Amino acid sequence: MFNTQDMAKPILVYNSICGRRNSNQDYCTAVEVSNDTFLSVVADGVGGNKGGEIASTLVVKRVVEFINMLPIDPKTDLKLILNEAFLQAQLVIKEKIKEEPELNGMGTTLVCLLIHKDRCVWGNIGDSRLYIVTRSKCDLVTKDHSYLNQFIEQGNTENIQQIAKRYGHIITKVVNGGKDQPDIYPREVDYYEIRQGDTFVSCSDGLISDKLSISHGWLSEILCSSANLIEFVESIIDYAYQNGSMDNISVSAISYNKFQAHPLVEENRHLSNQKMRIKRFLIFIIILLLVIISFVVGNLVNPQIEIRKFFDTDYKIDSKQNDTLVIE
Repeated sequence: MFNTQDMAKPILVYNSICGRRNSNQDYCTAVEVSNDTFLSVVADGVGGNKGGEIASTLVVKRVVEFINMLPIDPKTDLKLILNEAFLQAQLVIKEKIKEEPELNGMGTTLVCLLIHKDRCVWGNIGDSRLYIVTRSKCDLVTKDHSYLNQFIEQGNTENIQQIAKRYGHIITKVVNGGKDQPDIYPREVDYYEIRQGDTFVSCSDGLISDKLSISHGWLSEILCSSANLIEFVESIIDYAYQNGSMDNISVSAISYNKFQAHPLVEENRHLSNQKMRIKRFLIFIIILLLVIISFVVGNLVNPQIEIRKFFDTDYKIDSKQNDTLVIE
């Protein structure tokens, strides 16, 4: 905990990409809802392209609107407010399905972080997560409501890789207008006392390419090498994509980190940039030589020959889209 009088406002950044999917069913935000009160929300829609996108958007907007209406002060019970926000999320889906019955079956995961001054609470339904990341460690502070996590908690280890591959997308709780209730954290105390250097990372499961891994140190490593929060968020999304994520990837981050990269990190970044510039120069020289050689050879064979393009690269991403299933 640190002195709230000396505490600067946190930095807020959020981003969401389709990834290898054809559409984006995620929706996220990070906002200052009122003075000294901040909110981070991520929702990962389920129930088909249209239904999932509608559900995640409705839920995030309803939660922000609800929190924004409430007067919050140092005596406010943050857990009580957050629990009510989840009830509002269930209600807005129920209302939408009643208006448009063809959307029955849609739903979304939901993870929310509520901050007031130096206090915060958080909660989740589904497999969207919250991490608390510092330069030295990274803690996963939510529990997935998923078939895979349920399987692991029961002590099963046989064929775990096959189970993860086949059932890793199945969630056991969902915001779908029903009665599923969130887990609200921290469990043992009324709130978590924010510390200087804390970065709160809310994310959809698309950020986690290996759901069996219990080590999340890569988040701390990227935090240490990032010049600012925008770079950090972009880097962890890119990391997930490059490591094979097949889903939409969404991150909402609120940080109290000063982002003063270690001198060695800055030196490595400088050397890396120098190497990149040298590499690009060499590639340019090689291409230029090839063009000159081709021009000379072409004129020797046929003076009328035209120089054609030597490089024509097509980029194509081909992947299968797996809809999230829900066990009720």
